Amino acid sequence: MLKKISNVLALVTLTTLPVLAQPAEPARPGKAEPAAEKTIVEEKLSVTRHTATVGGERIDYTATAGTLVLETEE
Repeated sequence: MLKKISNVLALVTLTTLPVLAQPAEPARPGKAEPAAEKTIVEEKLSVTRHTATVGGERIDYTATAGTLVLETEE
């Protein structure tokens, strides 16, 4: 059972790594935002349902990704 769980975790990790590996947007010289102006970011969730076959056994799983909004930059 532990091997099945680790296989599913490996599958989920491998499918999410390309998203995490996206390069950050490069800084644009002369386009800095004024310090007094704040960007409002909303928390968003994306939920998808999938099926994987591991060791001949079908496994249904739900993947949830989202934003985590920090209140301060510290």
